[in-house]
Amino acid sequence: MDDVALRLGVMCTIGPGRLIPFLQAFRDRHPRVQLMIEGRNAQALQDRLARGDHDVAIYGLPEGIDERFHARKLYEERFVIGVQPGHPFERQNAVRMAELDKEPYVGRTQCEFNEYIGNLLCARGVKVMTVFRSDRDDWVQSMALAGLGFTDIPEYSVTLSGLCPLIEPNVVRAVQIVTVRGRPPSALSSTRRCVSPGPAAGTCRRAQSEDQAASVTSCRTTPSSGLNSPCHGVCWIARWAAI
Repeated sequence: MDDVALRLGVMCTIGPGRLIPFLQAFRDRHPRVQLMIEGRNAQALQDRLARGDHDVAIYGLPEGIDERFHARKLYEERFVIGVQPGHPFERQNAVRMAELDKEPYVGRTQCEFNEYIGNLLCARGVKVMTVFRSDRDDWVQSMALAGLGFTDIPEYSVTLSGLCPLIEPNVVRAVQIVTVRGRPPSALSSTRRCVSPGPAAGTCRRAQSEDQAASVTSCRTTPSSGLNSPCHGVCWIARWAAI
């Protein structure tokens, strides 16, 4: 599989540290495949995936992924509250949503959970005071760190210290690897190859895809905690991208 490109869309609110082992494992197995990575918000990624602008996308939505797509969960992450060092929240094991009432808030405009969390706040009569908003998570985190207010952010996307899980209710997002049902990726449609994770990680089998007429090779990994096993993600890119 030489001189081809895999067009990968990645949700812009995903922290790179969680994906780097997976991308490195893919690179090690396929050094001549170019990974073309583009970051956008979740809804834009889904729209572009449907149009064929991406072969594969990694994102999550609070309402889940609709039936046009294949989706495989890679991992889950909690939303946490980020504050400056010395803030009262920093000394707590967790922050109840009710405790956010009238607190200054630093908002992330690209967050796919904004409306979902906003509805939870409204249902509990909680009103936060928005003092700063940005589409850049690095700015948001810097502003929270400087003491402008708290922010809510997925736990693997943060560079802040002073993080506390948001509870009552808990808010958790599932990050998934997604392709369009029945559509082979443009650059790789002629190739069908198993990416073996090795004896320690799993075994390979031939499987008939429920949405493809041709038989493709997939990988069945042993249970793992999402991307803690890089081969987990590689196998699912391999399966749905037909590598």
